[in-house]
Amino acid sequence: MKQVVAMALVLWVLPAFGNQDVEINVNSRYTVEDVQVQAKNKSRLSPALLADIQALAGEKLDHKLLDEIGKRIRSALRVHTVVARVARGSSPEYVRVIFEARQRPNNFDLSAPRFLYHSKQGWSGVL
Repeated sequence: MKQVVAMALVLWVLPAFGNQDVEINVNSRYTVEDVQVQAKNKSRLSPALLADIQALAGEKLDHKLLDEIGKRIRSALRVHTVVARVARGSSPEYVRVIFEARQRPNNFDLSAPRFLYHSKQGWSGVL
């Protein structure tokens, strides 16, 4: 009898949990006001990619789409990372999206000793 009551209770409560959205993104209620790309060589972006970037303006904020466009910018500019920052817009319910292209730090340093040769003095060098 206890098992029947428990089973009825589970079957009665189960539909209430089945209708919930799996993932609710609070930021999806904001509208993109402006989109910027901060990179040194923006001229390498294709016209189709630039059109997709500008098409974000006026649309609802979608982080999956921002990640996809960030990957496309990264491959077009050949940079280490592209970060999509979301900043507050000029009015409520609006945000600005800023794609920042970050290069890998170039820490390559080669220190070569200087050697000189003089016909009368021979070899000399500085370490």
